Amino acid sequence: MMYDRETIVGELRTRARHGDSPATVATWLVRELGAADSRDFQIAAYMFHAFEISINAMKDAADWVGLGHGGTRTDDELNLLLGPLVPRSGDRELVQYPDGSWRTQGPDHEHNRWTATESERGYIRARLQLLTTEQGGRRAPLHSGYRAHWAFPPDMHAENHDAPLTLETVRTLAPGEEAMIRLHPLRPDLWPTITPGVRLSMLEGARLVGSADAVEVVTPAL
Repeated sequence: MMYDRETIVGELRTRARHGDSPATVATWLVRELGAADSRDFQIAAYMFHAFEISINAMKDAADWVGLGHGGTRTDDELNLLLGPLVPRSGDRELVQYPDGSWRTQGPDHEHNRWTATESERGYIRARLQLLTTEQGGRRAPLHSGYRAHWAFPPDMHAENHDAPLTLETVRTLAPGEEAMIRLHPLRPDLWPTITPGVRLSMLEGARLVGSADAVEVVTPAL
């Protein structure tokens, strides 16, 4: 179990960026804290520090059934109350590195991480349109560094491949919104040849959450 505040707040934000709903994030937090004293206060404090959630919304969330106090607010109702989860801007958060260490990083870390590879690896510029939540899309906004599965036109390529994206002109992209992005294929050698006009389907598992029309393919400079 983790009881360090920065560690828990960082984990909450990571889960939200991966598409977890408010109810799913809160369920993880309830399980993590267990029967700790003042657990409900801690849950409210962690969620408030992690996300752009008003104090009034957190008070209303105290009636959530997941807290186990006989509340009547369902998971779906909690999602509507608190979602989408937007990390508080300007904060530094704790990130776990591959060697197991924890270090603080600013909110632009993931963006800078991938744009730093562009001269060596190249990238694909595309216009991304996210589905709305009502259309079956994501519940939470996405940020630079978000990693999705990408599917291609059936007559072009049968397999799906992963690629993180970076946002060109905005910091977050909410369900239903549109923005220019850059795709950074993890295994570009496995991708088919992409040309302007090709439409890529953005998937979370088997679920369609958006589509991206290729605008430009920038080859490595090195």
